[in-house]
Amino acid sequence: MKRLMAVLLLLGALAGRAEAQGQPPAFAVSPRILNIELLDSCIRALTPEAGADEKRLLGLLTTALAYVSAGKADEFLDDANRALAAEPKSSIVLIYRAFAQHTKKHWHAAIKDLDDAIAANNATKSVMAIAYYLHGDFNWGMNDGGIALKDSDSAIALNPKLAPAYSMKGSLLAENMKIREAADALDKAISVDPGEPSGYVARGNFRSEHGSATDAIRDITRAIELNPRNPLPYSLRARLYFYKGDHDSADRDSDQAAKILAEIEGQ
Repeated sequence: MKRLMAVLLLLGALAGRAEAQGQPPAFAVSPRILNIELLDSCIRALTPEAGADEKRLLGLLTTALAYVSAGKADEFLDDANRALAAEPKSSIVLIYRAFAQHTKKHWHAAIKDLDDAIAANNATKSVMAIAYYLHGDFNWGMNDGGIALKDSDSAIALNPKLAPAYSMKGSLLAENMKIREAADALDKAISVDPGEPSGYVARGNFRSEHGSATDAIRDITRAIELNPRNPLPYSLRARLYFYKGDHDSADRDSDQAAKILAEIEGQ
C-alpha cells in the first residue's frame, strides 16, 4: 500500500463523476486540505485542561490553522520566524515553524526544525509527542517509513493517548504487510479517541484493502459524521461505492467532495 497522503498529493485537487467508461471518481484534495487535517488532529490532542506548554502550543497551532485556512503561507512563515528569533531554542516554537516550513513545501527545513525541537526537549511529554508525531509524518511524506515508524513509537511512549500516532503506526505497518499488527494499531487509535475523524479515515482505507468494503464504508461514514467539512472522506467513500457498483452514491459523494473543496480553496 502506498502512503495515502502521498498518492493524494500526486493526484492533486481533482474531483469528478464516475464516468461511463468505468473510471472511478478522482480524489478531491489539495495540500491545504491535508495540512488542515493534520493541524486539526494535533489541536484535538492538546486538551484545554492541559498545562502551560500544551496551552502555548495549542495557541500557536490554532494560529497556524488560521494562516493555512486563509492560504497565507508567506505570512505564516514570517510570523514563525519572528517567534523563533525571540525564542531560538524553544521546542514549542520550533514545532510551530516546522509547520510553517512544511506549508511552504520546505520539506527538509521542516524536518530540521523538528530535529532541533526534539534535541532541545524543553517542553512537556505531550508536546514532545506532537514533535515526534509530526517528525514521523513529514519523514513519511519523504518516503522514509523506517524513521516514521520509530517516531510513531516514540510519540506513543510519551503520550499513550495520542490517537493519530496509532493511526500512522497502523498505516506504516500495513505498508510492511504486517496486517494483524496494523489492524490492532488502527483499532487502538479509535479506542483511544473515538471522536478523532482521522482514525476512521485511516482504518477505512486499510479495510478497503485488507477487509470488507462494507466495514470500510462504515468507518468512512463515521469520519464524515465527525467532520462533514473534509472532502477527503467523501472522495474515499465515492470510490468504495463505485467499486461496489453503486454509481449513484458515488456520484453524490464525488459532487459533495468537489463542492467542499471549491469552498475551502475559494474557487
